Amino acid sequence: MVAERKLKKNMKFFQGKTKEGTEMIEESNGLGSNYACDSEIMTDAFGLEAEIAISYGFEPGSLVWAKVKSHPWWPGYILSEAFASPSVRKTKRKGHILVVFFGDASYGWFDPAKLIPFEPYYSDKSQQMQMKAFTKAVEEAVDEIRRRAALGLACCCRFPHNFEPTKNRGYYNVELHDYEEEIYSLGDIKKARDDFQPGEVLSFIQQVAVNPRGKEEKSIDWIKNITTALALRSSTYLEVDETYVQALKQFKASPESDADRELDQEAALPSQAPLSEPFGVDGELKEKNALGRRSSRTKRRRITTDSNSQ
Repeated sequence: MVAERKLKKNMKFFQGKTKEGTEMIEESNGLGSNYACDSEIMTDAFGLEAEIAISYGFEPGSLVWAKVKSHPWWPGYILSEAFASPSVRKTKRKGHILVVFFGDASYGWFDPAKLIPFEPYYSDKSQQMQMKAFTKAVEEAVDEIRRRAALGLACCCRFPHNFEPTKNRGYYNVELHDYEEEIYSLGDIKKARDDFQPGEVLSFIQQVAVNPRGKEEKSIDWIKNITTALALRSSTYLEVDETYVQALKQFKASPESDADRELDQEAALPSQAPLSEPFGVDGELKEKNALGRRSSRTKRRRITTDSNSQ
């Protein structure tokens, strides 16, 4: 009981700190608390299709399943057009939004009505086939689920250099313990924090203590809960290495670091992968283009310029 009371106290304290951290991010960049509903930001992400995307419950960063001809339903995420190169934006189809696929990082423009959310359909769609490329894509999508669960526990109150503004309004380079740096919107950060429910995490930890190998071990909820519990431990008890923090700060401020971040994404392309094959309409092949930088994990992208043959 003593350990339980201590855990509850730490959770309550940390929940308050994460909300405070969100406010610190907002204040440092002059953003209001209604970022998620900011029409200007949504227009930057979806253009004239903003209202259509919102009507289907999709936002920049939403994980989805998309269907491409001759392929099973494939996991991907919705990317803001603000991160696409000019050549990619030119290929946009009216009424479509940009989706990047996990696995080979190919992408295409999709009608929001033909996309389905990732989590509700995970148990069904993830079992479609055992092909290596598909399995890899699903694993990457699940890893992103873990990353976002950990995002809810990231706080600049202890690690002030974890959040760096990008050139795109409302987006931040976020460093998470045990994960590579990634770019998230303030809306993503807020949602991740809101998803952190101390009572649910405590209940999960108690259940795992009684039955460590339950039947739900591979479910999305289990994955999110175990990640949240581990992130809570790291965020609460991990000691800050000030020497590393200062060295990292100096590295990021160096000209070499800035130059590396500005590499032309069309200068080099990844190796061939299943969903990177060019495909088009009525037998006409479409040229492949490179996608603009989104994160350190996705520095170089290749795109199939038309997804209408899904």
